[in-house]
Parts: sequence; C-alpha cells; structure tokens
Amino acid sequence: MAQVDERAVRTALSRVKDPASGADVVSAGMIDGIATRGGHVQFALKVDPSRGAQLEQLRQACESAVKSIADVQSVTAVMTAERPAAKAAPKGGHDHAHDHGHSHGHAPPPRPGAQAAPAPLMAPGVDHIVAVASGKG
Repeated sequence: MAQVDERAVRTALSRVKDPASGADVVSAGMIDGIATRGGHVQFALKVDPSRGAQLEQLRQACESAVKSIADVQSVTAVMTAERPAAKAAPKGGHDHAHDHGHSHGHAPPPRPGAQAAPAPLMAPGVDHIVAVASGKG
C-alpha cells in the first residue's frame, strides 16, 4: 500500500469551499494538523465558534474530498472551534479603592483583639486528604 502524500490531501481539500466566504478551506487557513499513515488520513478543520454547529456539512465535504484520493482507506476530520483567550484580570483583582461599601469577594481585615473563627471541617472524621493528579495534560 502506498503512503498518501500530504500535498495530495491539501490539493483535494483546496477544492472544498467555505460557504460563508467562498474561499477554499486550505487558503482560508481552516485546515490544521494533517497526518497521514499508510492509507489513513487525519486533520483538523478550524472554524469560528459561532459557526461551529452549522458547519458539519463542510466537515463531511472535506472528508469526502480526501476519500476520493487513491489509496486512502479512512479519513477522520475533527472540527475545532477555539475561542480567544480571556483577558487577564488587572493586578490585584480590581483597580479601585475599598472604601465604598461593597465586597470584592474577600474578607475585611480582622478587628484588633478579635479571635479568628475556626475553619469548618470539610470532611468530619477525616484527618488528612491527599490529592492525586495524573499530570497528562
């Protein structure tokens, strides 16, 4: 079995047009991460999150275009719709003074001579809690 060439995949995908812009999906920058192994092809179709639900037919059209290449046994096209990263909060959490009568989600400083309230028990009868994480990503 011959190896499927990435250029052949890009050529086939360049025949698929984005219905909104009319541009082909390759030149529009919508194709990412093309991987070929033997006769198996995978790639991502990057779309605007607001249009994600309406573009399932475009994803299917991309798969069909790649399936038409000789020696392709299977095609997996995954649609991704990433949102831009949220802006970081200003340093300190806010940018104004505290003397204006409302809370910002943190407790006021303790009064002189006041005793701190005991912390509530999270799990009565449990002395230690150990958190375990796999760190895979």
